[in-house]
Amino acid sequence: AFNESAEVMFVNSIGANYRPVFLFANRYRFSESWWFPESNILYCMFRYILFGDAIFTIDGKECVVHAGDIAYIPQGCRMSCVALSPVEFISVRFTGSIQITGTDLLSKFFHVQRISPGSAESLGWFERIYQATMGDDAHKMLEILGCLCLITAHLAKYGAEHCLNCGETDASLTKASPARPQPDGELSMDARIANLLDYIITHPNENIDCPQLCRMGSMSESSLRRLFKRHTGKTPTEFLRELRMNTAAQRLLTSDDSISDIAYSMGFETPNYFSRLFRETFGISPKQYRRQSESL
Repeated sequence: AFNESAEVMFVNSIGANYRPVFLFANRYRFSESWWFPESNILYCMFRYILFGDAIFTIDGKECVVHAGDIAYIPQGCRMSCVALSPVEFISVRFTGSIQITGTDLLSKFFHVQRISPGSAESLGWFERIYQATMGDDAHKMLEILGCLCLITAHLAKYGAEHCLNCGETDASLTKASPARPQPDGELSMDARIANLLDYIITHPNENIDCPQLCRMGSMSESSLRRLFKRHTGKTPTEFLRELRMNTAAQRLLTSDDSISDIAYSMGFETPNYFSRLFRETFGISPKQYRRQSESL
């Protein structure tokens, strides 16, 4: 029942359905004394360094940035910053339309590097996103999303070329693997699980449950749990809950909907239960998440 075509299907599903989901953009200028203490980053960021030098420490690894660089800061990392000189950058915050907890999809599947060289063209995209964010034109979101996709594609293209120049093959970089390593001898994904994952990640707002997945996959609940755990490192319930939490987190950042409305629309019986699960997932309450995102 294991075959590489199912694994390719999973990779293609991510490639075909991943979209950057814009949250906010701003221009920041700091003096040489600027520093930002280590913090959990709640969303992805692209930063175009306009001038100056700084160190972005991402998950313990120091990344020195200079004028003309583009820094990629993945969602869920821990980051601290310190300026080496007066520094200015445009920062674009976003999440992904597909999220798999514990997996940095832009790095894993699209080869995006932590630091990449910018260009006059990519600088123009950042500038247009910033200007559109500050404006109130009816079409601004179309312009923002178009530029954000172009930035992501630019970084993915550079990353793929960089990996090839380093001697890594496309197969070694794009071969799908679950969030946790599979046991030796089980190198391919079950086609039924690949189909279920394809459906789940393309229907993040649908309140799917295990019985529905069993019917869709034509398998028993015990087989579903066993195969799902083998290929994702999580039970179906854990995977679905994390997907719902990520969708709720996106709505907290991109809408003015009340926490109660978000909780009920996501299928939770009470806002208190939703808040408890949210805190278990992100370490802070929905209210704190929304407030903290406004200050980063």
